Amino acid sequence: MEKELSSCRVWLYARIPGDYVGTMDSIKVCALQAHADGCTVVGSSTDEHCGWLLRPGYREMLRHIRKSEIDAVYICRMRHISRSEGRLFSFFRQLMKHGVKVVATEYNIEYRAANFKLGRKIDTYAARHQCAKPFGRRRTVPQEQYQQARHFAVMTANRPLVRGDESPKTP
Repeated sequence: MEKELSSCRVWLYARIPGDYVGTMDSIKVCALQAHADGCTVVGSSTDEHCGWLLRPGYREMLRHIRKSEIDAVYICRMRHISRSEGRLFSFFRQLMKHGVKVVATEYNIEYRAANFKLGRKIDTYAARHQCAKPFGRRRTVPQEQYQQARHFAVMTANRPLVRGDESPKTP
């Protein structure tokens, strides 16, 4: 049985190594998306470092997943978890074991994973263990609301929300 994303408990996670402001902006975008989906945010964690061992926020999120305190995890993109396909699969396997969904705010994570071997691994694991895939569906945020949140983040940080974005900066 697939859990509905409405009225669920959500954990927010972000990591952009070496960029505190970018990491905080990612958390704001995840919070906006969770609110638009009608979810309750029960916690969030961030990591600012590279390296697998220097990520206490990731470990905290996994502790909450194992205790079944959350129903979904909101991230901006898979790269925030890891760039390694093996570590991503390990993360998705933990989610499937505990019935937790993952939602990426920047793209449909199910379609993105299907383009790589990772998608086949997840399909095989889900079929073998008779569990649901860990991909949650999200409602799209109205463009006006998204632009307002983005403008607020840019104004407060005086930096663009997304790397490579050429939005005008305020003086």
